Amino acid sequence: SLSLDADDDRGLDAFTEAVTDVVQENADMTALITKGMTDLYRNSDEEMIDSAYVDNFLNTWLLNRLGSNVLLKQYLAVVSPTEFGFGVHNEQTGEGIVDPECDVARLCRETARSVGQMCKK
Repeated sequence: SLSLDADDDRGLDAFTEAVTDVVQENADMTALITKGMTDLYRNSDEEMIDSAYVDNFLNTWLLNRLGSNVLLKQYLAVVSPTEFGFGVHNEQTGEGIVDPECDVARLCRETARSVGQMCKK
């Protein structure tokens, strides 16, 4: 079992290893799920599985997949930026994906406001 006690680096190491395994072992999952749903649709009666069902399933699955990947890769980038090839954001060079100075709440508010304005047009 994983222990995430702040004083126990072994728990954090085990968690990081588990996250790394999930990211690496599931790298081809999108192609596999897409192929599986395509095969299911092509080989089934349209009354049982129609294109709307396939679209809804894939949209839901892909959104969940995207969200999970963002969170997992963000964690790996923060916990070990050089090992996972992401790097901490360097303001001078513009390299890296993690900006420790980023105000995520402000960014989300601005994005929501911007999207809301686009929807009103």
